[in-house]
Amino acid sequence: MRHRTTFIHSSSGNNLGEFNYNEKGYYWKLPNGLIFQWGYIKAEHGAGHGTDYVEFPISFTNKAIMGTGNVSNSTTGLDYNSGGVDNLTTKGMKISCDNPGAYWLGIGN
Repeated sequence: MRHRTTFIHSSSGNNLGEFNYNEKGYYWKLPNGLIFQWGYIKAEHGAGHGTDYVEFPISFTNKAIMGTGNVSNSTTGLDYNSGGVDNLTTKGMKISCDNPGAYWLGIGN
């Protein structure tokens, strides 16, 4: 699947950065070098609570600053902050999640 990079501009014509997505998720690169990445990971560990690896849509050039997750639990119907991010790198992170998965966010530069 081909994806088109979009360059975002404000109503006054200011460059707000580059937006794009791929099969791993979405990203927004700001002109100052800050990058926001987000998406959804389907749980691969089976029933119950476990840990899965999120690979970012693009690698951060310098460092990953923070990562977080929000669990989506279809059994209880509750969404809650997992607080379970581990091994945050420029390429991805491990995230605690329930079935069916979790929404995630990574910020870096």
